[in-house]
Amino acid sequence: MSDDWDWLIKQYNMVANEPVSWWITADNLLVASRFLCLHSAHQLSGKEFFELHKKPPLPDETKVYGVIQMLRGMAVEALLKGLWVDYGGTLAENGRYKKIPDTTEHQLVSLVEKVSTVINLDLSSDERSVLEKLSISIIDGRYPIRKLWETRKPEKLPIWYVHRDEEIMAPR
Repeated sequence: MSDDWDWLIKQYNMVANEPVSWWITADNLLVASRFLCLHSAHQLSGKEFFELHKKPPLPDETKVYGVIQMLRGMAVEALLKGLWVDYGGTLAENGRYKKIPDTTEHQLVSLVEKVSTVINLDLSSDERSVLEKLSISIIDGRYPIRKLWETRKPEKLPIWYVHRDEEIMAPR
């Protein structure tokens, strides 16, 4: 039985430390976010979107924006982890996940800063702002609360400028 476990641990380490694994995951998450966008109120103007919110019950297509942003944030996180392992970092050892050193989980700016030590990721302040918002969306898209109530204070909540932020996130 020990040989089976050894094989599974080796497989785990291999997948975790293979950049393509992370890039496929990133692509899958982006595909899911695009699919949701096509079937949501995401493309409406701000005025149209808020008009829909005046008349309960809210249509389902107005309820997925946070999930779309969560998927996008998770895709960026997977992409960054793929870059990390592509440039020599490791994310698993002895069958255990290892976070990127000196980073905070799901904090995309923290990940960018660390990955930038091995590859130049020169981001604009607007791009960093979007990454900060996506970081919050990774949590808020999944859970109704955070681990600490202080992180939900109004001054810490991001404001999405939908059309402007969409332009910043658009592929180039």
